[in-house]
Amino acid sequence: MAPSRKLKIVISDFHIGDGKRHADGRHNIGEDFYHDDQFCALLQYYMDLYPKGGDVELIINGDFLNFMFVFYRGRHPLHVTQEISLEKLKGMVRAHSTLFSQLSKFAQQPGFRVAYILGNHDIDMIWPACQDYFKSCVGAEVRFYPVAYEFDGVHIEHGNRFELFNSMDMNHPILHEGEASFLNLPFGSFFATLFVAPLKITKPHIDKIKPFRVFLMLDLLMHFSSAVKVWIKFFTFFVGFLLSPYRHRFPAVRNTMQIILAGMSMYPNIDKSARALLRAYPHLHTVLFGHTHVSKYIEFHDKKVYINSGTWNEITTLDLSQFGKRELKTFVEIRYSDDEKTPPKSKLKVWHGDWEPFHTVY
Repeated sequence: MAPSRKLKIVISDFHIGDGKRHADGRHNIGEDFYHDDQFCALLQYYMDLYPKGGDVELIINGDFLNFMFVFYRGRHPLHVTQEISLEKLKGMVRAHSTLFSQLSKFAQQPGFRVAYILGNHDIDMIWPACQDYFKSCVGAEVRFYPVAYEFDGVHIEHGNRFELFNSMDMNHPILHEGEASFLNLPFGSFFATLFVAPLKITKPHIDKIKPFRVFLMLDLLMHFSSAVKVWIKFFTFFVGFLLSPYRHRFPAVRNTMQIILAGMSMYPNIDKSARALLRAYPHLHTVLFGHTHVSKYIEFHDKKVYINSGTWNEITTLDLSQFGKRELKTFVEIRYSDDEKTPPKSKLKVWHGDWEPFHTVY
């Protein structure tokens, strides 16, 4: 018999791109997601759990789609209009048609629904045309949250606003110049498209190694000549960008060093921000972030909890506490008790597949 308790499923940082290969057959270095079938199986598991319908919500906690590394007609435009974002979105949907078909099946099951919290890689979803197209692909209503989604003592957001490098001005997410409108992208978006994307051709792993500053040091020891070129490009990028016509979007020169140091880390420690939220708002008992790609479960002495849902993509961490390469299909399950007075419990889980659906990490 299917359980009667309602639940919510939280995923983040899939970084879905526009396919494994470009139209000319070349390998697409901007595609990071290769687990369509496994994600479809996860959705099917929960649909089978409630075959007659239930109270189930899938919460996409940012960076589900990787607009940042999807080319627009062979280039990365810096003025991203609604038309550009929509064309990129259509390309990602075409490349992952099986995934979106299953997502549609999930969203149309009675009592099932989808919520979408925006991240720094998919801020493009703030455009009305992109939201409408996403809803049409899913075939159901989808609720979009620009920053955070809060319910029953649980606070969920992507987490990039706690990092200077990728923090967005959500009071002015769209800029207007004359009749033109374009996204007010964070500094990190330009760094990724103008600095990281070209390097991925020769160093495809460059955005998958964390902390980035440690990688830069080790690269100097192991590949000195190429590493020196990376360092030169790294600093000339920042100097050049200060003189660029996009300069007005970002902090003044006095904050440039902060941005450089943030860029060198590329491994934001936002745990303290989660703890600060829990302390500032007594009604909260759980905070869920994504963004860092490192899954985590921390229970504080007051029984409040911070969870990071991680990513389904491969990462290599040089942090000694979690050293090595890994690829864990992590997600968070928020399950409610039959007793409405009992707050929901959040568990960090790893998806395996049909033979052993998942195991609970914490």
